[in-house]
Amino acid sequence: MSTVIAVVLMKERKMVARLRMAGAVNPAQARTLEELGIQRGIILRRLRERAVIRDAGGERYYLDEPSWAAVQRSRRRAIHITWVIALIIILAVLFARRPAAWGLGAGG
Repeated sequence: MSTVIAVVLMKERKMVARLRMAGAVNPAQARTLEELGIQRGIILRRLRERAVIRDAGGERYYLDEPSWAAVQRSRRRAIHITWVIALIIILAVLFARRPAAWGLGAGG
């Protein structure tokens, strides 16, 4: 499962890079998918749903940098939260398994 996620994230970064390289970073500089070398599919749909890639009309698209930055920030935040939860679980298991070793047992 994590491999699939890694591939999707890599493809998203690659698509964003294509828009940047083409200079399609605002509505006036929007390009068609053909000009960008981008195919319709799940990656495009995901980025459009998150407003990272926007339609400028006439089947021309551009990268919304602030939205991309917000998506990256929220992903980093989710990763940090996951690590904190994992650490809390590990500590809880350690304390629950060896209370005497920490001076918390009944024998003290």
